[in-house]
Amino acid sequence: MIIKGAIFDVDGTILDSMHIWYELGQRYLERLGLKAEAGLGEKLYPMSIEEGSMYLKENYCLNDSCEKITADLWNLIKAFYFEEVQLKPGVYEYLESLKNAKIPMVIATLNDREILDKCFKRLGIKNFFTDIITCKELGVTKREPSVYLAASEKISCKPENTLVFEDALHCIETARSAGFITVAVEDASSFNDRGKIKEIADFYIESFKNPPKINSII
Repeated sequence: MIIKGAIFDVDGTILDSMHIWYELGQRYLERLGLKAEAGLGEKLYPMSIEEGSMYLKENYCLNDSCEKITADLWNLIKAFYFEEVQLKPGVYEYLESLKNAKIPMVIATLNDREILDKCFKRLGIKNFFTDIITCKELGVTKREPSVYLAASEKISCKPENTLVFEDALHCIETARSAGFITVAVEDASSFNDRGKIKEIADFYIESFKNPPKINSII
């Protein structure tokens, strides 16, 4: 197995960030002095920010427009990434090891380029990556391989020589079906799918403190 490049997901993979998407509605309501219902995070998680705004407005009788609520939610998200979120344990050291091994790295994410650019600068990891490839800019999801193929082109690597680090089951399935070498990263948000993830991923790691042992990297 000759590894020539690596593609990294962000949320739940290298950043300990998935909880913000469950906590977002509660954080918003707390700022208004309102108490969130039990299970609000689970209800809002599958929704877009716009859909979540409509839910909050209708179910909490909010006076602000959906557009204003959406803007306020995005401001909370940005504050989280700009000031609060941290790397998962061992991530910095592992990225550094790949850089020292001259393995080019690129990001493939559902997140926003502007948010991650500032976040990565704060965390000191921006220079590890060749580029940030976003699903939004490509107009795709991670249920199709386009974002991974675009990322691999950025680092001039074929799928069979490229690691893809992901935490979510459907993303691992997509990357593997496209011929990439998949490394599943454990995250609390994917615990319910852990058995299936272990079945299909080429590698499974609980932490970057114990990364995959691949001959051409370490």
